[in-house]
Amino acid sequence: MRKKFFLKELSRYRVGTYADIVYRNALLYSDGMAFKCGEERISFSEFNSRVNRVIHGLHALGVG
Repeated sequence: MRKKFFLKELSRYRVGTYADIVYRNALLYSDGMAFKCGEERISFSEFNSRVNRVIHGLHALGVG
């Protein structure tokens, strides 16, 4: 039910930026595996958190 709600809600929006796509995947698949490299695995929610830190850091430096 929750996934259906999010899919319907998110389908109203344009594709957007890469950060938008990451955020949507974090909402839909929060604990799902986004990346795996060797034994390290990163969930969509963790990846979203890391992307946000980079974005905020760049903004603090005056980028964007």
